[in-house]
Amino acid sequence: MVGTLPMNRLGYDAPPAPLPELPKSARERGFLWSDAVFQAVLALQMQLTHPNSAIVAAAANSILGLEETRLRHGRDVAGSEGVSTEQLELEEEKRESRDQAARHRAQRAAAAKAAPEPEIATEPSANEKALADHSRETAEAFEILGKPLPMRAELFVGKLLKIWGLEASAIPVGQFIGHYRKLGTGPKPAIGTDPAR
Repeated sequence: MVGTLPMNRLGYDAPPAPLPELPKSARERGFLWSDAVFQAVLALQMQLTHPNSAIVAAAANSILGLEETRLRHGRDVAGSEGVSTEQLELEEEKRESRDQAARHRAQRAAAAKAAPEPEIATEPSANEKALADHSRETAEAFEILGKPLPMRAELFVGKLLKIWGLEASAIPVGQFIGHYRKLGTGPKPAIGTDPAR
């Protein structure tokens, strides 16, 4: 009788094996699911070589249905990655450039710690002081005369010094207008003021 049955009944009288315990973490359950999906796909792939065309068609339809679902949702098959070699190379280049930038930042920070702090000049130079004094003197002289300056006093004085080829500190404080009168038609002194000013 055993010889006439379409399948072997030996071993079916044993109790069924207990189901394996489910993994506790979501990640492990995801791995279990993706492994089961791939095992099912492998089983379907083996059926593609079956001599019965109905079985081949059913396996092909199942695989194509899975692929249509994947395409419709724009996702990879569970447990797989659709990453190209070019994309992997690009990600590696980005990672290397980030690492290199981090190394450069660390080197700059170390160099900045090692380098002495540059001294910051807190007091203006003699030339800057003289320029400020000459600008104030020029603004006062034009104001006494009631004439407008053609531009800001600092720019006016700087322009004249450049034309004369002098540094501001080369002219003593309080003598800029006098120097201006000697070299051009400067403002005329008001009555009662010192002509040297």
